[in-house]
Amino acid sequence: MGVIKAYIKICKNKSSVILIYMLIFAGVLFMLSQESANESKTFTDTKIRTAFINKDNGSLLSQGLYEYLDKYCEFVEISEERIDDALFIREVEYVIEIDEGFEENFLSGGEALVKKQSIPDSFTSMAINGAINNYLNTAAVLKTYITFDNTTELVDVLKTNMALESNIFLFGSMHSQNDNGYYETYFNYLSYVMVASFILIIGTIMATFQKLPIKRRNLVAPISIRNLNLKLLFCNGLFTTMFLIIFVILGVITSKNHVINQHLIFYGINAFAFSIVVLALSYLFGMVLNNTKLLTLVSTVVSLGFAFMGGVFVPLEMLNSSTLKIARFVPSYWYVLTNNAIGKLSNFNWQNISEVLGYITLQLIIALVLFVVSFVYSRSLLSTLSRRQIF
Repeated sequence: MGVIKAYIKICKNKSSVILIYMLIFAGVLFMLSQESANESKTFTDTKIRTAFINKDNGSLLSQGLYEYLDKYCEFVEISEERIDDALFIREVEYVIEIDEGFEENFLSGGEALVKKQSIPDSFTSMAINGAINNYLNTAAVLKTYITFDNTTELVDVLKTNMALESNIFLFGSMHSQNDNGYYETYFNYLSYVMVASFILIIGTIMATFQKLPIKRRNLVAPISIRNLNLKLLFCNGLFTTMFLIIFVILGVITSKNHVINQHLIFYGINAFAFSIVVLALSYLFGMVLNNTKLLTLVSTVVSLGFAFMGGVFVPLEMLNSSTLKIARFVPSYWYVLTNNAIGKLSNFNWQNISEVLGYITLQLIIALVLFVVSFVYSRSLLSTLSRRQIF
């Protein structure tokens, strides 16, 4: 029986299993991408538990600062003696202390001290620090360029200026922008599905060809090891292409506006390049691990490892430097990095897409290396079996 006919026969025998896996992975992919795409993409102010201790009694400027910070802080009443304890037990995250003479020093051009404390390694304190600096810097500019009769006028003008908010309008096709965000999320999660399903399905098919009776037939068949590997590669490539086409179409169908644009085309090209990498990896695993149960375990471990290390489940921006150094050896890292770069594109000229094409080329190089290792291993394995005269 020819290699291609044997491959088709194996696929038919395992068609129900393949279909079940594809449906399961399609459901998982749809749920993950929908959940992530429905998350809010805008920033909202989160109020920080803050203690405000004002020793400059009767100060209009410090009272104005208190009112301005109300949009950022949830003020908590604590005594000055309990500041350290409150920070330690996280009763408050931030403490603001206004010294006596704060307003007088500010108006006379002296140093208006605002003592600040926060819990260690607190990122939230940066927002309040920025708000305090913004308030005091704006007050200093107004005092410098405008003459006020009294502090009340200064505080009133300051309050009006600080209440102004800038509205930013993004021009362009909002339908396209919404779908581009969904496509980026969808194709990122698609890498997890490809790794899990390819290792399991392609690996299982390849493991079938590693069974002893089939190995014996291949050794005595009038076909070289090179031709055998190329035909298996062709069959696996057809399966990979059909799999990818199905899931790309599924991505368009499940998107909000079903937009087909340049972003989608580049996401598809990147997915195709990554599918070749995963195909090569699955091809290798199928020859080395000719055990279905072991392949199931490996597909789970590798797919989850690639997803966490490569930025699928955890954004690359949230990974520390040491983890990112290790992640560079994971193919999905370059795949997700490419998707992120595609998502930022607004103009598809050569200068902008050169970075994307560079990442895609790197993935193809990784695939080539894996294929070479697979072919060398296959030749070595069959040669070893021949010398041992297993038939």
